[in-house]
Amino acid sequence: MTHPTNQQRRVQYQNTAIYYTLKRKTVKRINLRIQPDGTVSVSAAPHIPAAQIDAFVVRHGQSICAAQDRFRHMRAQYPPAPTQLTTGERLYLLGRDIPLCVQKSPQNTVLFDGTQLFLLAEDPHNITQKQRILQQYLDSQCRILFTQLFKQLYPLVKPYGAAPPTLRIRSMKTRWGSCHVQKCVITLNSRLLKAPASCIEYVLLHELCHLVHPNHSKKFYDLLSTLMPDWRTRNQQLHQ
Repeated sequence: MTHPTNQQRRVQYQNTAIYYTLKRKTVKRINLRIQPDGTVSVSAAPHIPAAQIDAFVVRHGQSICAAQDRFRHMRAQYPPAPTQLTTGERLYLLGRDIPLCVQKSPQNTVLFDGTQLFLLAEDPHNITQKQRILQQYLDSQCRILFTQLFKQLYPLVKPYGAAPPTLRIRSMKTRWGSCHVQKCVITLNSRLLKAPASCIEYVLLHELCHLVHPNHSKKFYDLLSTLMPDWRTRNQQLHQ
């Protein structure tokens, strides 16, 4: 019996109907994902009966509904990322909701007056040009801020024998940061620029502590708690 590659399905969990997309793939187990827009997708091997997959979704109904509610709250609380880069759209930078103002100018730059972000472009209708100008600005802000925080936080772990690492910045989908102990390289997610500075400090110090304890052992968390007693609060804020 053959199955369609993608199939739209519906199950009932208590008083809530859960709609999900079933994707037939060569996987060992049933995998469930909930996207930030609230949509649910499930991947499963072709030989697994649809009824078994439906039952799997129902068993996870409470977690699915809770995640969808959480995402709805986040979408209401935080502005969506600008799509056309036009005046009136908003960006989230360092935990703040910043309005965007686009103006025609030969400068091709971004200016921030503390309350509003001005995107100056030769052609305000050229989305590609505006994206390039804004991305260059965001990249430069990442380098400046993350380097500044690194200079402040590295001295905290240096007395514990941590060698000075190389700091790298790139966009990552699944991690806020990473530490390659053998290469002595710490990488921070450029998307952290949206988060409050206190959250960025937490991620950076977390990775710096891995230079001392390359694991998540009790010693690692004891060190992190010693250097940043409120790290749990910052971590919770970051996840929001």
